[in-house]
Amino acid sequence: PAPAARAAGARRLLAGDGQGNAPAARAAGGLAPAKGDGGGGGAHELVLRLGKPDALLSKLLAELLPNVFEDKEAIEELRRHVGEGCRIAGFVTVNRVAGNFHFALNQADQHTLMTVFKDRDALNVSHHIHSVSFGEPYPGMVNPLDRTRKDLVKTSGYFQYYIKVVPTTFEALSGEVLQTNQYTYTELFRTTHEVEKMPAVYFHYEISPIMAKFSQRRRPLGALLTTLCAIIGGVFTVAGMIDSCIHRSAKWYHAAAGGAR
Repeated sequence: PAPAARAAGARRLLAGDGQGNAPAARAAGGLAPAKGDGGGGGAHELVLRLGKPDALLSKLLAELLPNVFEDKEAIEELRRHVGEGCRIAGFVTVNRVAGNFHFALNQADQHTLMTVFKDRDALNVSHHIHSVSFGEPYPGMVNPLDRTRKDLVKTSGYFQYYIKVVPTTFEALSGEVLQTNQYTYTELFRTTHEVEKMPAVYFHYEISPIMAKFSQRRRPLGALLTTLCAIIGGVFTVAGMIDSCIHRSAKWYHAAAGGAR
């Protein structure tokens, strides 16, 4: 079973029968014995502090509960795939409220990860975003996160993208109406030394109360003729100015040449 399932099984096993025959366990914040349960059996409570991902804590837990935290099959499987990446594609339907989607490491797999990588900085979360969109595209639509590259060397950290989603209505020439969304974003990156979290990539989105509308319109023939007349008139005006300058320059030159003689 996966480390998460095994840990859950261990918690059930350690919970005992409530009559003082076995110690109880709960995830909270460290490793500390508590007072007896008052059931008359001298039972003690084992408190597991899993808050700070740390290789030393992982090693301590593995020694105390080897059957729970030492998943040798998972460790060997992970070692065979060190250095590999992955490609993720898909879609999800969400409500029109703020939320997030993310790519993160499971806290329950902490011991397996620390056994293989030794340090959080070795957990590389470099990523290339080919496309992120909120709805169907329309002609000329731009998604700012498309073709974004984040490459990390000798470090790792916690990426956060804050996305402001703008509901958009697009009306095509044919009269077809498309309800979609545009977005803008800002980003924040913190190293593993700045934040006590496992490396991850988070996308936080928030729906804007403002709506945008785009409509395709074909210009009438009269507007085209007006534009052509304006262009032709401009050409004649510029040509007249150039001709006037040349004429005056030639007149000045001849006058200057006649005075010299």
